Amino acid sequence: MTERTRKPPRRRDGPGGLTAEIVEHLLEGNCLFAEFILDTTEAVALWLEHGPDLLSGFILRNPGCRPWAWWLLAVREHGPRRQLRDGPRALNGALWFGVPSMWTAPPPPDMHETQLDYLQRQGLLEHDEQRLLTATDTAPDGRWSKSHDKQDAEAPRPPRWWHRGT
Repeated sequence: MTERTRKPPRRRDGPGGLTAEIVEHLLEGNCLFAEFILDTTEAVALWLEHGPDLLSGFILRNPGCRPWAWWLLAVREHGPRRQLRDGPRALNGALWFGVPSMWTAPPPPDMHETQLDYLQRQGLLEHDEQRLLTATDTAPDGRWSKSHDKQDAEAPRPPRWWHRGT
């Protein structure tokens, strides 16, 4: 018997006419309470249509980082994040926020460059984003300080390590 999956509802009253579940999936890479899984092809199509509107708000809340769906296109154009040191072997070619998604063992936190380092190296930081980053404090090694880890009360998110790679 063939298993049927429900297609995601595309339009509602969320940002850009998308459901909250689809927006969460495009930004975070999953939605824990959704009854569907957004495949990569549809995620890319939705990001091409709605990404610019979603990206500006995401950058205001997370300067120096990018949403999951943004990485789907960035890796194709600019390549994945650089590996900085040896670590466990990746199990497949699938990437998650620009780094391999599965490993033979947990990788060390500094195995790959941070999202901020990647964006700076590729020249992808926006002007307003650079101002946000210089207006706040960063640790001496360029990584986020504790003040950047404060949760935005209006936009609950998974822990920072989930997609920052730090």
